[in-house]
Amino acid sequence: MITKRATLAFAIMAGFGLAAAPAQAQETNAAAAVGAIDMSKVAQSAQPGDDAQFQQLFAKWDELDRSTPYVSKAEWFSSYGKFVSIEHGADLQTRFAHMSGITVKAGTRVKKGDVIGYVGSTGRSTGPHLHYEVRIAGKAVNPVPYMVESEAQRAFALATGTGGQGDGDDN
Repeated sequence: MITKRATLAFAIMAGFGLAAAPAQAQETNAAAAVGAIDMSKVAQSAQPGDDAQFQQLFAKWDELDRSTPYVSKAEWFSSYGKFVSIEHGADLQTRFAHMSGITVKAGTRVKKGDVIGYVGSTGRSTGPHLHYEVRIAGKAVNPVPYMVESEAQRAFALATGTGGQGDGDDN
């Protein structure tokens, strides 16, 4: 028998995992940009007291780190009840609400498959469910395109070893 808590955790992981896929694709682009720095110039300029190239490289790494999805809020939030919001970059935010429990804290970096909480019925909810919301530049948008895994996302997941759940038969 599958417990209620395990079922609820799966629902959150499934919703979050697909929402995070576009941000993971961005991380790959950012990683490519970091890799484009000519390391031979960094080594040549490494003179005592001359750390301009290092600072540039560090700034790129810091920028890459900030582009990974992170939890911006993980607490009780008005009629949403127990609530988690995740910032994916490019003004994309996902929200999860009415949870029975939260397993992350604000500032936590998250990735596809991480459990962020458990479905519940908190706030102004009439029964247990997962409230899933996608916002772009603060405006709620249709979440369906973020819930359907594309061929490109599957290929990325297989190439990076970060997913590839399911049998690939979406019919």
